Amino acid sequence: MDKVKHFLKKTKVKTFFIKGEKIKLLLKEDVFPPSINGIFVAENIIINPGETIVDVGTGSGIIAILSAKLGGKVFGTDINDASINLAKDNSIRNNIFGVFKKSEYLNCFSQKFDVIVANLPQDIVHDNYKEYIGDHLFQTISGGTEGNSHIINFLKNAHNNMHNNTRLYLPVYTDVCFKPILKEIQKNYDYKIIASKEYETREFVEYNKELFLKLNAEKKIKIFLKNGKWIAKEYLFELKLKQKNN
Repeated sequence: MDKVKHFLKKTKVKTFFIKGEKIKLLLKEDVFPPSINGIFVAENIIINPGETIVDVGTGSGIIAILSAKLGGKVFGTDINDASINLAKDNSIRNNIFGVFKKSEYLNCFSQKFDVIVANLPQDIVHDNYKEYIGDHLFQTISGGTEGNSHIINFLKNAHNNMHNNTRLYLPVYTDVCFKPILKEIQKNYDYKIIASKEYETREFVEYNKELFLKLNAEKKIKIFLKNGKWIAKEYLFELKLKQKNN
């Protein structure tokens, strides 16, 4: 079994077609490439011409670039220099202009956006997988011991960059401890699920099956076997500020 499936072994250029738009990306070994989960987000978000959009955890820049091609004014953040530099390069490659800044979540911005897309790391990654990919790549996918820490921390402050009509798109996976995420969503936001899909879990689930089966038995995560493969679900939420009753 290939121990590492979701990172590249060498730099390459790949073309994506999303929402009728052609996006050509340079992908590098030190940046997590667009995954089936991220592509699912890109396919289902709604971007209207003239809107301001910020892509949190931009990675290669694919969501920001798509948003610009759909007529948005785009911004992107990431905590990794390599990701910011790659997103900038890819925006030039696709003849679009975007503002990309190194930042944790939205800490570098004081403005309010029309659309926020938060495709943040949310995997439970055991240390034995870290040995294969190294600390840098580990940080690009790990959501902490329960997989939910980045999303919960982000949701505590995202309202500072939202106006009453801001749409916040947030994917949530069921192979992480998702119930605390749902609790945080319900506390401060009105929400709806706009899309969902099944996906095959990443390879480190199989490597640490005892841990994931324990979490599954405790109903902290939800995975299931289908055709001999471990499957989870991804839900794409659309959040808005909770409207208080007058």
